[in-house]
Amino acid sequence: MSVLTPGTGTSAPALAVQATGAVAPPPAPQVGTAGGPNVHLGYVFGKESFGVLDLGGLETFLTPAVASDSDPLVQRRKVGWKQPWKAVILNPNFMTRFEHLSAFN
Repeated sequence: MSVLTPGTGTSAPALAVQATGAVAPPPAPQVGTAGGPNVHLGYVFGKESFGVLDLGGLETFLTPAVASDSDPLVQRRKVGWKQPWKAVILNPNFMTRFEHLSAFN
């Protein structure tokens, strides 16, 4: 095996190392790296494994339609909403997570 160093625009490549013997095989691809298998996650939720509590009603917000220095023609308004809620685990025995390997993303 020979390793060449790159030359410049006016010189040719130079021989840097010369070795004899078998070339080592490339390392096996590792899980989660380019060229290796990918780990994909999946979840299974059984009936009544979790619940959702509604902590408040839906609130909507809308900016007033008034002219300003940055918007003299009242062409822009902002709208938003929020609704507080919380998810609660009712029975952890009714849910599971699984992993599997795949060559695809």
